[in-house]
Amino acid sequence: MPGTEIILKFPGIPNSKLIWTSYTDEEEEGVFLNLFGRPPQWENWGQTLSGQREPNKGRAENCLAVGGDDFLWHDVRCEARNRLPLCMF
Repeated sequence: MPGTEIILKFPGIPNSKLIWTSYTDEEEEGVFLNLFGRPPQWENWGQTLSGQREPNKGRAENCLAVGGDDFLWHDVRCEARNRLPLCMF
């Protein structure tokens, strides 16, 4: 929600794992929608290891995942393997 900071803690999940959120921009580049066709209520995009701001790969990466030390958002390949599902986001 806008103006609300949510800190996610997942005991036992290593930071190298990405958590899939069901948001994707496969239909329209740059417009992320969930399975119900709704956009996120806020954004919390991270950066790549090289410092490039996410989302950054255009049509190559269309799924939104949460991960890293601070659980920021990353656009990833939808067929990526190292991900865990999140039931509600």
